[in-house]
Amino acid sequence: LKRNVFLDNEDQSSYIERQIWQLADQARQEGHAIGIGHYRKKTLDAIKKLAPKIRKQGIQIVALKDLLAS
Repeated sequence: LKRNVFLDNEDQSSYIERQIWQLADQARQEGHAIGIGHYRKKTLDAIKKLAPKIRKQGIQIVALKDLLAS
């Protein structure tokens, strides 16, 4: 497996949110996608904000270890 999207090359909320939506789009197209990022407040806040919206679109958010197990 390899990373599809790096979430927080820039520590700006709007940039991180765009990256998360790009990751969701790739997951929809390919069946899965891997995003990585830093343990930063803006990154965590963006994930918390967008996760419910992404789940409503039928995209499941899982840990990498769970993706490896499938």
